[in-house]
Amino acid sequence: MREEQTVPGIESYDLAEVGEAEAQARSFGRATRPVLRMTIHGPGFPVRAVDPVVAVDGRRVFDFEIAEDQESIVAWLDVVPPEGASIEVRYGQGPRALSPEPFTISKLGGPPPVA
Repeated sequence: MREEQTVPGIESYDLAEVGEAEAQARSFGRATRPVLRMTIHGPGFPVRAVDPVVAVDGRRVFDFEIAEDQESIVAWLDVVPPEGASIEVRYGQGPRALSPEPFTISKLGGPPPVA
């Protein structure tokens, strides 16, 4: 019997500025450091053998974690995406989930961070 697979869905997202300690911890020795933490909310972000593809403005995000309850993904962005950028999640060649609302820095509640 084949296991039924859940298709990811995006309901909303939140933004937070990344503090210095968190940025240093997440930089993993790279020259760039994350400036924003985006939490993507929605049902169906299971942990699988193949990681999902998380992309903002068509740019793949490599630093992310799926929450234990599989209801959210936390992604660390090293650049501030342009206003109106798309937010998507997909597994392999499966269907992609698009955020119903495009990226807006206004969710941060202040001026955009400097990368």
